[in-house]
Formats: sequence, structure tokens, C-alpha cells
Amino acid sequence: MLTGYLISYSAVVGTVSGFMVGWIANRYESESRLLLHTSIATTLSIAALMYAPTLYGVVVFLTPLGISNAITRVCVTNLTLERGRGQETGALLGLGASVLSIARMLAPALGGIMQEVHMSGPAMLGAVCAVASVVLLLIVPQDNRTPALGESPVTRNPSASTAISANDAKLSNLGGKVQEERTETASLDTSRRSVKSE
Repeated sequence: MLTGYLISYSAVVGTVSGFMVGWIANRYESESRLLLHTSIATTLSIAALMYAPTLYGVVVFLTPLGISNAITRVCVTNLTLERGRGQETGALLGLGASVLSIARMLAPALGGIMQEVHMSGPAMLGAVCAVASVVLLLIVPQDNRTPALGESPVTRNPSASTAISANDAKLSNLGGKVQEERTETASLDTSRRSVKSE
């Protein structure tokens, strides 16, 4: 019965934190950075749960775990939609759902095997997987990704786009001045020729 209460509490925390995702995401310029921070929070929460001395400690550490999981799900979905272009979006969402289903199928079996080894085995395995995700996000930063097919390399870099636009405007003005000078030179040549003919 106690386990059921804990699972229900974790679900309630995740539901309530879902209403806070927008407010939290607005504090970040990059969703990939938010995903990295929530992954770190998940890792620390799982590690803390392994050493929680009392039931109250378990409840306390379940709170940040539920919040970080809710934010992570939203970040992953948004990044998937952002990376996909056109027909790619459906394929990416389907692939993500399939991978998540496989993970949910394998996790209980692996958790049971780890618990046969040690009582804290499932939490240790979860912490290892969380650490691996953090390391992967650090090695392959999502902000420096390769542009999608048909996407401009400066689409995700507003400052670079602004700088290029400013340079284009300068070149356009310079080209206009050069054209004006050529027109004036041609007019002078025509005038000189007409004077010589007279």
C-alpha cells in the first residue's frame, strides 16, 4: 500500500509540474540547455533516493525527480518537433515512441535482475543511465547541430543572421554608389564627345 501511495505522489508531482513547464522554459534561451539541467537534476535525485534514510527523505527526493521527468518529456518532444521538417516529424515522433516503449519493456526486467544482485541495484542502474544521458548531452551539444535538409545554417543563430543582413545592406549601398559613379562618368564622356564634335 505504501508503494502505491509513493507512486501516486510521484504522478501528482509530475502532473502539477506540467503546468510549470512553460514558466520554467521561458527562463531558458535554449531548450537543449534546459534538457541538460533536468537530466542532471534527475541523476542527483536518483542518487539521493538510494541513500534516503527515512520515508520522509524518499518523499522529498521524489519531488525533484517528478518535476525533472515532466520537464524532460516536454523538452524531448519539442526538440523532436523542432528537428523534424515536413514528413520527418511523424517518423521522428514514431521512432521516439517506439524507443520509449522498448525502454519501458526492458526496464522492469533489468531492474529485477539488478535487485537480485543488490537492494539498491535498480536505483544504481537508473543513476548510471542518467549519468550516461548527461555525458551524451555534453559530448554532443544540441545547440551546435547540423542544419536539417533545406534549412539555412543561420536559422538558429539570430545574431549571425542579423550580421549577414547588415553586410548585405552595406554591399547593396556600395553597389548603388558604384553605379551612380559609372553613370556620372558616362555622362561626362558623352559631354566631352559632344564638345569635341562641335
